[in-house]
Amino acid sequence: MGEIKKCSPVKLIIGFIYKEEDALNKALGQLKKHFGKTDFESRIIPFVYTDYYEREFGTGLNRKFVSFRKLIAPSSLAEIKTLTNKIENEAPQALARGFRSGILERPFLIRALKGAGLRPRKYKLSAERLRRVNIDPGYLDLSRLVLASTKDFSHRIYLNQGVYAETTLIFKAKTFQPLEWTYPDYRTSEYIEIFNQIREIYNQQIKK
Repeated sequence: MGEIKKCSPVKLIIGFIYKEEDALNKALGQLKKHFGKTDFESRIIPFVYTDYYEREFGTGLNRKFVSFRKLIAPSSLAEIKTLTNKIENEAPQALARGFRSGILERPFLIRALKGAGLRPRKYKLSAERLRRVNIDPGYLDLSRLVLASTKDFSHRIYLNQGVYAETTLIFKAKTFQPLEWTYPDYRTSEYIEIFNQIREIYNQQIKK
């Protein structure tokens, strides 16, 4: 029988997809309140790998990755995903409450949609559609990059609170490498170099 051992802490990584820098800064500021200082922030990367988010956010989207200095327990990933979903939805819910209460009028929502690069005629004028940032939490250790998801699939393992975990990259032959189901953008050399850099920060951190 194998001996049960305590799991080593891992490196929290957050990926953002957004259009407006203000939305990114507000979301990152909220996360820093919970997890402290970052120790890596990538350059801004144009997000051109899918048009999946354009109906909600508009065109001209960007991607950015950060990692946090404070290490986390792998078992906390579901709780973190729940938190990031809440941060994503806070601004739209506030707008929705204002709209329903009469504080915000229909022209305000039209302007908000246009400001996001969207055409109001295609949408129900509901503030619930005005999410301004997508937040993807995950973690890495020396051997893998794991992402959280609310969608079930054959290669994902259920955690709790409606959240699943997916091993997206594995570290082999001195670099992270994709798997059969890895998203197209996570296969790119640019993303993999980012995760290699963060892995080295983590490696030096756990040696101390």
